[in-house]
Amino acid sequence: MAFYGRKEYWDERYTLSTDPYEWYQSYHGIRHLFDPVNLSAVQGVNPANPRRILEGKDRDFMSHHIVEKHPPKTNFPKRDKCRTLIVGCGNSRLGEDMIRDGWTGGIVCIDWSNTVIEQMQAKYNENFLRKISDESICGNKQAADLVSVTDSRKTPEFSLIEYMCADILEGLPFQDGVFDLIISKGSFDALLSTPGSVANVKKMNQECHRLLDESHGSMVIITNGNPESRLVYLEQPGDDEWWSGIGIHNLSKLQTERRHLIVKDATKFHHAYICRKKAQIRPVA
Repeated sequence: MAFYGRKEYWDERYTLSTDPYEWYQSYHGIRHLFDPVNLSAVQGVNPANPRRILEGKDRDFMSHHIVEKHPPKTNFPKRDKCRTLIVGCGNSRLGEDMIRDGWTGGIVCIDWSNTVIEQMQAKYNENFLRKISDESICGNKQAADLVSVTDSRKTPEFSLIEYMCADILEGLPFQDGVFDLIISKGSFDALLSTPGSVANVKKMNQECHRLLDESHGSMVIITNGNPESRLVYLEQPGDDEWWSGIGIHNLSKLQTERRHLIVKDATKFHHAYICRKKAQIRPVA
């Protein structure tokens, strides 16, 4: 599907259909991945002999973990403090659903299609912020507090949710270590369908590594590819090794999804990779 690598394709797609579309999984299908235990405490086993662990009776997925060479130094921040970047957001409701679930630390959504970004900017405007406040979804915060979320590491200030036309491969206008969490839902696979895919995925890894907080930053990738076909792009030996550990989760594919009913197919899976930033040792000047 090489057309996934063409901006013209995405502009046309979003012009023809403005209805929200979720690649692979909705927020509710991946919500458990954002538990601080999953994001900051990747447990290590020998990758040559991985084990699978059922994570609770209420889960329909299994997980195993690649060796964690550097144990986490700090706990992952709470939802109302977490700074999140969504790469390749499209017209997904992911950002909105996260806010409604308490992720109010500031969400930046990027996509290289200017068409969809303009649509999302029009949809998630100040009226949306006021509606969120009026519904008391974000606790006791007032509307004025929701418009901007300030932090000394952010330049400029982050809004509760912001949509930006940008290409992760060209670098983003943010300081190093500004995000706690980066989410890529489908965009990783889209990159793999483009010419120069290996180099492009490497650029994405490098930029995401740069943007993540050094003490606890994590990237969550949702993909259609199994570990045999995806880990080769995430594990780099030597100086290019970006991640201290990678948690691997299987996610049952949805057969149907309604407002209050999700029916899963237990025989088919999407795959999630939780990549925890490896701190870089800087030489003493």
